[in-house]
Amino acid sequence: MNFSTLISKEPPVFQPPTFADTFYKHLKKEISATEASLKEGQRLRVEYSSAAAGRIIVQSLRFQNPYLMLFHGVDENGNECTVLAHMGSVQLLLRVVTDDSGERKPIGFRGGSLETEETRE
Repeated sequence: MNFSTLISKEPPVFQPPTFADTFYKHLKKEISATEASLKEGQRLRVEYSSAAAGRIIVQSLRFQNPYLMLFHGVDENGNECTVLAHMGSVQLLLRVVTDDSGERKPIGFRGGSLETEETRE
C-alpha cells in the first residue's frame, strides 16, 4: 500500500473562529437575510456610527485577518470614507427604509483582499 498518497503535502491551516473572516461571514449572512425579507418599496440601509466618525452609510465591507474590518461608504455630508475598526468594536445598524427611487443598491461584500471583489447581486 502506498501511504504517500494519504499524507497531505500541505498541513491544514488552523484558523481560530474568532478571526475577522468568520465575523465577516456572520455579517454577510445577517445582512443578506434582512435584505431577502424586504417588501416592495423597501431597501436596507446599513449604518456605522461612532463619536469620531459620526454616521456612515455603509456601501461595502471588507476584512483583513486577524481582526480588522473595513467599511467603505459615505458620511452625512456625502463624503466618501472608509472606517478601519477592530472587529470587537464594530456595531452596525440595519435599518429598513422606504425607497421611492425604485433602485436597490446592494451592499458590496469585497472579501479579504483588494484583488478579490465579491459583490452580491
